[in-house]
Amino acid sequence: MDKKGIRNLGKLLRKEGTADGFENAAYAFLSKLTGYRKASLVMLYLSLPDEAPTDRLIKMVLSDGKRVCVPVTEGRVITPCEISEGEEFSEGAFSVREPLVKRAVCKEEIDICVVPGLLFDKRGTRCGYGKGCYDTFLETINPLKVGLAFSSQVVTAFPSEAHDVKMNYIITEKEVIDCGEEI
Repeated sequence: MDKKGIRNLGKLLRKEGTADGFENAAYAFLSKLTGYRKASLVMLYLSLPDEAPTDRLIKMVLSDGKRVCVPVTEGRVITPCEISEGEEFSEGAFSVREPLVKRAVCKEEIDICVVPGLLFDKRGTRCGYGKGCYDTFLETINPLKVGLAFSSQVVTAFPSEAHDVKMNYIITEKEVIDCGEEI
């Protein structure tokens, strides 16, 4: 199966996911990771309507006293920008919400990067939307990499390419998958 086929499968499987209780379960799993307990800056994403949701998850992470940043994309370049409780957002690139006030943070400070995807496999391979934004961004830093997805978006394996950045963990509403990728 080629990348286009993998993306189409991911879009189809993502529709099977349900947001009910997702963020509470995802937070319970995330907060148990040793890397999370030690983290001071967590990068999350502002979810699109059909993605694994993050709005409440962001609030939970902030309430733990962690700093949170989200991606702001210009062209294909991601800049992590810090957000706080009550932040206002506008629509940015690819229809993704981004903070109205852009407070860029040093990407090397990110301890955990939680990323979306269309499909993940249990080896940590991520299939994104095809722009390469996250792969390019993650190649330049070394945080704990966590894929966030509905359980329906996780399969045993699919072909990967050399530039695909592997996840250390994948968190779904049902489990944490340790992908065996060292940081």
